Amino acid sequence: MTISKSWFSYITRAFALSLCTALLLNFVSCSDSSSSQDPKVKIVLDANGGAFSGTTDTTRSVFIKKNQATPLPTVDELGLSYANHEFTGWAKSQQGTVEYNDGADITSSTDLTLYAQWEAVNTTYTVKHLLQNLQDDNYTEDEEAAEQKTGTYGTQTAAAAKTYEGYTAQTFEQKTIQADGSTVVEIKYNRNTYTISYSSAYGQVPTEKTVKYGYVLTAEDLPVLSETGYNFNGWVFAGTSISAGYTVKGAVTLTAQWQAASTTYTVKHLRQNLQDDDYTEDEEAREEKTGKSGTQTVAVAKTYEGFTAKTFAQATIQADGSTVIEIYYDRNTYTVSYSSTYGEPPASKPVKYGYVLSAADLPNLTQTNYSFKGWSFDGASIQAGYKVKGDITLTAQWQAVTGFDLTLLAGGDVSITADGNTFTATPSVAGTYTYAWYINAEQQACSTNTFTLDTTGMTSGYYTLVVTAVSDSIQSTSSYQITVSGE
Repeated sequence: MTISKSWFSYITRAFALSLCTALLLNFVSCSDSSSSQDPKVKIVLDANGGAFSGTTDTTRSVFIKKNQATPLPTVDELGLSYANHEFTGWAKSQQGTVEYNDGADITSSTDLTLYAQWEAVNTTYTVKHLLQNLQDDNYTEDEEAAEQKTGTYGTQTAAAAKTYEGYTAQTFEQKTIQADGSTVVEIKYNRNTYTISYSSAYGQVPTEKTVKYGYVLTAEDLPVLSETGYNFNGWVFAGTSISAGYTVKGAVTLTAQWQAASTTYTVKHLRQNLQDDDYTEDEEAREEKTGKSGTQTVAVAKTYEGFTAKTFAQATIQADGSTVIEIYYDRNTYTVSYSSTYGEPPASKPVKYGYVLSAADLPNLTQTNYSFKGWSFDGASIQAGYKVKGDITLTAQWQAVTGFDLTLLAGGDVSITADGNTFTATPSVAGTYTYAWYINAEQQACSTNTFTLDTTGMTSGYYTLVVTAVSDSIQSTSSYQITVSGE
């Protein structure tokens, strides 16, 4: 059967009209308004961010009768949607006020564009927390700490860093929340770094090092130190012994522990010399003592007769046995004084312990009619060579001279008479004479005929007296024996 073009055109128009009528309930026309008998206006529906199902077009157009109230198609009928948004109606501008609700009637005398209005609904986003690795600078997520948060599409996330012991959160940026829930905020946490330092009174102290939080000490971090005279007893921190496997969670100062070993030290005793102010060690009294390294010596002064130990200080015992304590002893000072009934005794003098009296310290004193018999101390005669061991008072010993007897020995030309210890010479021939007097062949200081014998220092016994009288023509000599008696 042959169908004419006019008939085919009629059938096509009739089918299209019936389809539009069925879809839009007598409202939507998919054909040109000029093809209808009633005047129509074009309503353009803009998705305004949303989308129509089955097409990439962002608008849909419908035709309604001019100035006749006609219901708008619903979003379900249009297949209109916007992820994570809720349709709130139609407005005459993109950000306008809703004038038509979903499926509401519309009356218009002119073509019109309506914009879908949307209200964002909460959508999810993810916050991940990534902790820096101990072995490298990469990061590993703490999956148990991952957070699923909700927020309004298009707004900023509200991610917050957590608090992890030993970690510091790095600066991060919030993100705009995507409607499809794909937004992820990653917060990275760097391990804090701490210093491991060392302290030791002895040995070679290791160099400090910087480590990350969670670093585990190894045997290399805890070296065994050595020091002469001490035993190394390991490392401690905050009073606790530290061994390999200790986990660093903050700054650590490792302190070496030592136990002093027994070591020797020397005590020397040095006495002041007699001749000068230097000191000479008493080597036989030297002591080798033992003590703990690092502790104090316990040297003790000895007791020496005539010496006084000087103040001395103890010392710290060195591990190498080099410690020496020297104790010095000063000689005591004593006074040698003199006492005498006659004569002029010497002035007292200070001497050191052990001083040896010399002849100069024991002078002979003189006194008329007395014989000096020497010096005594505590009833004993004191001679040169006596050692002073304390204060000493030397007392002069005297013997009184009480009588003189003359006996002619030779010559008789000059006679002598005695009056006590005064002697007068008379030559047998008168004249003018010069006299010379001799006692035991020692000439005396007298040139007249009267001679007074100085008895100072004389002791009982026999003495020879010689007198010579000389004139211009005569020289006469006589020799006598004097017998001195005393108490």
